[in-house]
This record gives sequence, C-alpha cells and structure tokens, in this order.
Amino acid sequence: MTKVLVFGTFDRLNAGHISFLERAQRFGAEFIVLVVEDEFVIKYKGKLPVWSLKMRMGALRRLPFKPKVYAEDIRESWKSLKTIQPDVIVLSAEQAGWRHRLDVVLKEYNLPTRVEVLSEKQLETNATEEQIRSRAREIFLQHDSQPGHDMDNWLQAENELMPLAFRKVAELSPPKVKQGKTTKWLLVSLVHAALS
Repeated sequence: MTKVLVFGTFDRLNAGHISFLERAQRFGAEFIVLVVEDEFVIKYKGKLPVWSLKMRMGALRRLPFKPKVYAEDIRESWKSLKTIQPDVIVLSAEQAGWRHRLDVVLKEYNLPTRVEVLSEKQLETNATEEQIRSRAREIFLQHDSQPGHDMDNWLQAENELMPLAFRKVAELSPPKVKQGKTTKWLLVSLVHAALS
C-alpha cells in the first residue's frame, strides 16, 4: 500500500487546501496529513494561526476522504518521517522551497521516499456576485415572490453556482467551541475561508 504524506498549517481550511489535498491523495492508498504546530507557524509566517491545532486537525479529519491526521513538531527534525516512512511526499507549489530540505532529511534517514511538487492550479470560481444575485432572484420568482427567504435564496444560488471544492468546505461541520463571541468569530472565519 503506497503511503502518501503531506504537511501544512491548514489554518481556516479552505477550497485551496481541499483542492491540494484531493490532488495529493491520488498518489497512493494511505493518505497522511501532518499539521504543523503553532510555534512553527509563528516562526515561518510571523503570526499565530487563527484556528488552534486541535481545530485544524479536526477539520481535516472531517473531510470526505478521511486522511490520517497527526500533529508535526518540525523542531524535532522531521522524526515522524522515520516513523511513517512514506513512499511519496507531496508538496504544493507554494511549498516547493522545502524540497531541498526534505531531500537532505530523507537522505539522512536513508528513506527512498519520492518527493512530488504539484503545479500551481487555480480553482475555477466561475460564479460572480452578479451571477449569484441573478440566480437568487430567479429562485425568489420560482417561489412565487415570497418575502423573508432572501438568505435561503442566496445560499441556494451560491451552492448551485460555486465549484465543488467550495461546496466541500461549506459542508464541513464547524469546529466545536464554547458558545459566545468566539463561536460567532469562528463562524465568520469559516465563511471567510470558504470564500477566499
């Protein structure tokens, strides 16, 4: 069974992440995702992730293709590579700069792992706001112009017009957190991530 490994932050899981993961998981039967810890994100991106490590891992575990998800402490010199011994590591175009470092580590651990770098692939967002507005109006008219369903009509129009990867994000269950301002803030973040 071919083991495929990817790594990343996966903060505010979005359609770009899902597209990358869908493409990467095609390289083998066993799909493993390493989610880097907050300290790494601060060091390399200069800021804390919006979602906690637990939330990021939980969102990935709820994806339809059910990857195995683990936390990765890169400060430990990629020791998980020795444990997992992947057949293939897939990098996004954005991660291509990690290729050399991975080659060095794989050689150090004497692993015959192949490293694949995916080309940059833009998601086709073929629905403009005007197209969604137009479709929402059609839905409104189909329902005998009944007032009070503006949001339902808009969401139905968006769902019909947006690409598959965005729909998958929209279908995710939101991370479980305590009620209050945090919940509202996370909901806004989830919607923002799905649309960005």
